[in-house]
Amino acid sequence: MPETISGSTENEAPKDEESSAGSPAETASVTPISIESGVELPEYEPLDLPYSEWGAHRSQELLTANGFGETKNEWRRAADHSSGLIREAAVYLLVKQPEPMDEALFSKGLEDIDETVQSLSAYGLVRLGRDSAESTLQRIAQQDPDAFLAAPLAASLLAELGDPSAFDTMIQAMTNQYGYVRLIAMQYMPSFVSLHSQITSSGQANDVWSVYCQALGDEDGQVRAVAEMQLEELDLPEALATLKDCPNP
Repeated sequence: MPETISGSTENEAPKDEESSAGSPAETASVTPISIESGVELPEYEPLDLPYSEWGAHRSQELLTANGFGETKNEWRRAADHSSGLIREAAVYLLVKQPEPMDEALFSKGLEDIDETVQSLSAYGLVRLGRDSAESTLQRIAQQDPDAFLAAPLAASLLAELGDPSAFDTMIQAMTNQYGYVRLIAMQYMPSFVSLHSQITSSGQANDVWSVYCQALGDEDGQVRAVAEMQLEELDLPEALATLKDCPNP
């Protein structure tokens, strides 16, 4: 599944809160602060881990800073927290290896005010065999990513399920004027690599390598950094060719 989560509690842009997954191109630690919901943010130190492991690590860091342990029972307890940031991190960890006993938790998540929690919960339910939950992902993925930051996540979760139809949402996000919107979309782009050249909802072919080429030339350094890390980790001939042939300021 995607490496990171959006970290929003309202899921509408713009956002001022820190993502529970941390900044994708950190160079310095962040002093812990208490945000409006009473959530304590940890000191996000730079990570020496594959990019694909960042999301789980950052999610657990956030939970640990707020008194939750590293077991599934602790994640289940955190999934009932009053803060969307905490619920997102907990459900993100639970859906990586969903268990039948969590079906009720995911069903509750479909009604969450936070569309990131809704998206992750729907993904967990589909993986448990409830195909009808995919309609939640379809709905959120078709929203305007300029305003709804959960849309790229939902699009990527559909891709994880083998459905490339929401790639158009990723394209829209990657052409947004704001770097943070492009960054969110870039974080979820690896989900579409295996679906390259498949047809999207608009009838166009999914050209994921062109998007990576565009990202390597992005004016936002974090977008460029994430694209480069992902391509290096993918270690595919197409990825290496994109790194070699596309401009990187």
